[in-house]
Amino acid sequence: MAKKKPQTIWQTLSQEIQQQIMLLRYLPPCGQGQPSHHKGTRLSGIPLFNLKKPMSDLMCKSSRLWCLRGVAAIVLLLVLVFPCSIACAGDDGPPVLIVSHDQQALFVPAFVIAEEQKLNGQQLERLIRETVDVHAEAGVDIVSLCFFARYSTGMPRCRTAQTWKPTPDFFPRPAKDFLYNGLEKLGDRDRMQIVVDQCHRRGIKCIANLRMNDRHRVTAYVKELYRQHPEWRLKSPIGAFLDRKGALDFKYKGVRDQLLAFTSELLERYDVDGLELDYMRMCHMFEPTEARQHAHLLTEMMRSMRAQLAVAARRRNRESLLLGVRVPSTLEECDALGYEVKTWIREGLVDYVTPTDFWSTDCVARTEEFAKLAKETSCKVYPSLSPPTSFPTPDERFLTPAQYRGAANNFYAFGADGLSAYNYFWTWAYKHGDVVAGLGNVWPTRSLDILTQLKDPVACRTESRQYLAHPLWTGKNQPLWHNRSPTGAIRKDKIVLTTDPEKSISAVRLRAAEQPSKDPIEVTLEMIVTGMAAEDHLQLSLNNQAIPESRLKKMGLEGPSRQRITLAVDPAMVRFGDNTIKAVVKTTRKSYRVEIQWFMLSVTQR
Repeated sequence: MAKKKPQTIWQTLSQEIQQQIMLLRYLPPCGQGQPSHHKGTRLSGIPLFNLKKPMSDLMCKSSRLWCLRGVAAIVLLLVLVFPCSIACAGDDGPPVLIVSHDQQALFVPAFVIAEEQKLNGQQLERLIRETVDVHAEAGVDIVSLCFFARYSTGMPRCRTAQTWKPTPDFFPRPAKDFLYNGLEKLGDRDRMQIVVDQCHRRGIKCIANLRMNDRHRVTAYVKELYRQHPEWRLKSPIGAFLDRKGALDFKYKGVRDQLLAFTSELLERYDVDGLELDYMRMCHMFEPTEARQHAHLLTEMMRSMRAQLAVAARRRNRESLLLGVRVPSTLEECDALGYEVKTWIREGLVDYVTPTDFWSTDCVARTEEFAKLAKETSCKVYPSLSPPTSFPTPDERFLTPAQYRGAANNFYAFGADGLSAYNYFWTWAYKHGDVVAGLGNVWPTRSLDILTQLKDPVACRTESRQYLAHPLWTGKNQPLWHNRSPTGAIRKDKIVLTTDPEKSISAVRLRAAEQPSKDPIEVTLEMIVTGMAAEDHLQLSLNNQAIPESRLKKMGLEGPSRQRITLAVDPAMVRFGDNTIKAVVKTTRKSYRVEIQWFMLSVTQR
């Protein structure tokens, strides 16, 4: 059975008021005693009133007075104590903000600064703690810290995986000396424990992220597993990055037991607040043709993890520990990969779900698919925000604040309970590569400001916002993943007009959670068009309403036959939710190929 959501303060107080009113209604008239031994009503264990004697022994006037006082006390609580809970948070409280870090991202800026400033180990530890402090000051609720990827971990002296150390083949010296020297400066200090400890000092939850089948490279530990058990090797994933090796096939009990041994050790050694299973690294847990038939094996493994979490919670006198998952942004992809998300939510196995693309922010994701499953359960939905808009990311085209607001507004409007920022460190002042970092001019200077703003759904839907429909997976020169995400799903978020109807795509979906507004707003639509000839005519429509070509403002861009088209849009044409943009090209050419993509709908107050 689905686990019911716990009662909110508002629901509890509403019931208390109803009970007091009912009691008033059924108190006997004066002079008519009624044998009753009602012993009062409690709110948070405190009696609002206490009728210890039969009502026949009490004065009816006094009884009604006490009931009225009970109602008044509750109303006073509503007005004075809980206004924000009712007016701002809704039934489920304010949005939750998660920031998820890979194995090194949270530490590298401190390592770089320590290298440049020639700091010692104690000073480096303070920098790491200050990095956590910045999260607290930005309003981050949960730090998701990667403890596991490719059986490599930041846990020192780990028994069930290899403890991570930089190696010259991936981290060449002297360019990456800050990594080697940073770890040496820390000495016996456990950097993972430093983060967990500082999170708790600052009132933040710290959960351990596990990259479930990461294939960025093959570690020595995985090579040894391959040698001992060659059948464990996952041979044929599909989609982007299918050429990368290092994955294991979770249909084998030994593979699942290996991971459970690691989580057991982790929960034994660290007072983390839960686990986050990142199934998006790198999506495939089984051979693609066998995923559906073996899906139940992942669910069984997660039941075992849930039991481990329960044991750890009891050992620490905690009520419970969290279990979250990062999964593809559509249920269709989840099913194809063997992720029984519906079962996980229905059984109460997971406390939250983060639907996400592998690389980018999926601005047209149908969050309501997951919100509908989580309704009437305690499971939360925290869609993912990542800096890129597509892969490959052209010219480091990261989301602007207005584009983050557009994506977040879509998520909130369709049932999100919060947001999860992933790979957000790409937008920090610190960059990968050879850098010279001085104290105060890189991380943590105002790096998380935009995430703080995104915790406010009102700001997301009222300040300037931009809604995107970008092709998530392009890679024209990468035949391994052209239009195909690492999940194997084909995404063609663009319009393609050709002489061959079978190869043409005449419409694209753009999601915009825009309600009718009493305030005057300006709406513009922008797109990039390639392949148009001077004599061609482009006919566009938005939600089946034709847009005259005379309204199109064209600006030539670098590249053959490439131009940006911008047009003003009547706000009344924009639908709440999914909007359909269609295009037709009128041409005398016998052969042509016109592509229209990189759609952006901008909304600003006049």
